[in-house]
Amino acid sequence: MLDWSLLAKGLRMKKTTGARPLDEAKAGEPPPASVHLATVIASVPGIAEQSLRATLDALPLVRVVGTAAGCLSALRMVQQRQVDLVVIDSNLPLEDVHVFLRQLKQEGLNTRSLVLAATTAHVRAALAAGADAALRRDVSIRQLGAVLAGFQPATPLAS
Repeated sequence: MLDWSLLAKGLRMKKTTGARPLDEAKAGEPPPASVHLATVIASVPGIAEQSLRATLDALPLVRVVGTAAGCLSALRMVQQRQVDLVVIDSNLPLEDVHVFLRQLKQEGLNTRSLVLAATTAHVRAALAAGADAALRRDVSIRQLGAVLAGFQPATPLAS
């Protein structure tokens, strides 16, 4: 289900099975303490990656379990760990991101993907390549939280 107010602001999300619709997610309301999305960040190291990590760490639903400097190392992390979500920054080469997304789907991994894109065209391309959700990098933390609230962790974790 799409939240059309978010869609108008540059966010697009695929409807997938197992995800809670956005209208069921309570914006601004923290999830139960025992539920976290084990998350890997795929981003070029530097200020953008550090900012993304700080943003994700500020969300109670997210627990960052690793950072990868590229798509290949992100794929290895996802294969080796139980990861619920991989957040892919647009500072990585677009072609690498698309190959990575297709590989996630081909391997049948239970990991969801969120691409942060620079343009609306990149949002569309990421969704076409298999991303579970894509949004522009200029969305608010509230909008990011609303999208992440639609993802369910594979297993609840203790705090």
